[in-house]
Amino acid sequence: MEVFRQDDGRAGALGIARRRRGTWFDPALVDALAAIEDDTAFWASLDGAAVTAVEPADRVLVADDDGLDRIAEAFARVVDAKSPYTGRHSEGVAEIAVASAPASTSTPTTSAPSAAPACSTTSASSRSPTASSTSPTS
Repeated sequence: MEVFRQDDGRAGALGIARRRRGTWFDPALVDALAAIEDDTAFWASLDGAAVTAVEPADRVLVADDDGLDRIAEAFARVVDAKSPYTGRHSEGVAEIAVASAPASTSTPTTSAPSAAPACSTTSASSRSPTASSTSPTS
């Protein structure tokens, strides 16, 4: 709700929560949010400055563009490793985006290594998009 409130205000955030009730958000949580719709203290607590104020100073991490790219690649590997049907999907989408980017746009030219992520518990063959398994691995 913090992000939605920041972009669309309280009413916009509530509207998004209500539209995504039962899909993105648990209906019980949306109902709880609606119950505190007029709670100004709650909505004020979602202010980015309020959140930053309680962040431990010794834990603040700042990432440059390369750091953000590495974080995105790590998330992509985890997502792709969840199912044999998504193996290398994110990497393939990134390759298409780089290939179709206008020449004047500076885009990273590195791609994620195709090695299996260290956190994966599935075998390489079960992650392959051509694997014969009919049930996704969780």
